[in-house]
Amino acid sequence: MKTPLYKKCLLTLAVSMSLLLLSVSTVNAQELPQITIEPPHVDVASVGQSFSVVVWLNVTQANVTNLKGWIGKVGFNNTIVNCTGVSLMAGHPLEGLSISSSASIENELGYVMYQCITMPIEEYANVTETKPLCRLNFTALDYGDSALEFLGVGLTGGTYMINNLGVKIPFEPVPSEVTVIPEFSAFMLMTLLMAATAVSALAAKRLIKSPNT
Repeated sequence: MKTPLYKKCLLTLAVSMSLLLLSVSTVNAQELPQITIEPPHVDVASVGQSFSVVVWLNVTQANVTNLKGWIGKVGFNNTIVNCTGVSLMAGHPLEGLSISSSASIENELGYVMYQCITMPIEEYANVTETKPLCRLNFTALDYGDSALEFLGVGLTGGTYMINNLGVKIPFEPVPSEVTVIPEFSAFMLMTLLMAATAVSALAAKRLIKSPNT
């Protein structure tokens, strides 16, 4: 039995609509601005060493219109690193406007929060260039790995941007990672050389004792 023509048309239409929706969602995902933590990976040579990362608003994929303010919440492994300071970066998107900014470091809970918002209702910014938001300072506490990641993305009490109407602006979060590794010391190098020398001497001794073949 042949499939009726109208069923073929409906099937073709359904497939076409599915492909269209998929392509639209893919384009939309690619066109979001990003909030990133740079550099993407930090290697720390020893416990007690301090380091910094910078949070950026990256508009390479899409501009941000009518930016009123932002709140960031960055989580970390508080057994590996602790946050020691937050500072607003020169050249941030709201520079030159009347702003209120603040930060809260919660090392016991493993996160740091920062915010910046314009005070007058009529003040906001259109962001067409990638700009820094803030600098986060940390100190290494122990050896191991720690993610530096945005918490509560798009949620009140988490990480989000708002426009002049109080509407949250969607974005793509890009995290970072920290690795605290022990420094390869001269003592460790000497130990390895002594071990290699001992193994070579033992092998040579066994070779001398072996009968000629």
